[in-house]
Amino acid sequence: YPKLKEIKGKLGENSLLSGSGSSVFGLFKEKEKAQLIYDLLRKEYKEIFLTTTLNKRIELAKERGFCFGVKRAIEEINKIGKEKKVYILGNLINNPQVVIELEKKGMKMIEDFKEVNDGVIVITAHGVADKTKDEIKKKGLEVIDLACPLVTKVHDITKKTQDKGRKVIVFGDKNHTEVKGIVGNLINYKVIKNINELTKEELECKITLVSQTTRDVKKFNKLAQEINEKGKDVEIKDTICFATKDRQKNA
Repeated sequence: YPKLKEIKGKLGENSLLSGSGSSVFGLFKEKEKAQLIYDLLRKEYKEIFLTTTLNKRIELAKERGFCFGVKRAIEEINKIGKEKKVYILGNLINNPQVVIELEKKGMKMIEDFKEVNDGVIVITAHGVADKTKDEIKKKGLEVIDLACPLVTKVHDITKKTQDKGRKVIVFGDKNHTEVKGIVGNLINYKVIKNINELTKEELECKITLVSQTTRDVKKFNKLAQEINEKGKDVEIKDTICFATKDRQKNA
């Protein structure tokens, strides 16, 4: 949230505040203090609300913050020399504060590299298809590939699977950047969210099921079981990353 620092400045650095998207959230133990803060901020910020949660235990998840892949990408991006023009291809992270800090350093977030003629193109943790990297290099641009190793592993598995004559079934969101990158390397594939999206003919093929790395573990296991029961030649590759599994386990 862009104004998080500004609000923290008014309330003190030790205030338990967090921001996401267009919202900021505050947590206060004493009702009187919450009311005081509300009255103070209400004078300047019109869209502010006060709510009360009584006799509730609030626990912070053990697994929180950036995952390994995103953390690694941010660390590596910050090592790039200031003398270079840096363009980050796609959505690096759903955290506006981080994006704003990177933009202050002169880095630009782009959705398409076609208009870029010099500088460095950074591939985010979500990864991209091989042909996308090839197209960037053909333009004479430097590529810094910061795709999460666990996403790269899915790319490797699916390409080898297709080479063996098997159809790749991806459990995930077809509009997600990670999935677009995975299937961008394939010809014989299908992206699904449930078994009803597979035809009888497809279930009779040689199929290999993989997952977008951030999908729901229980839903993937359920889908894997259903495909195993109805398919003729089924191979299951659990490609959900360990960070996702740990977070769902501790949620």
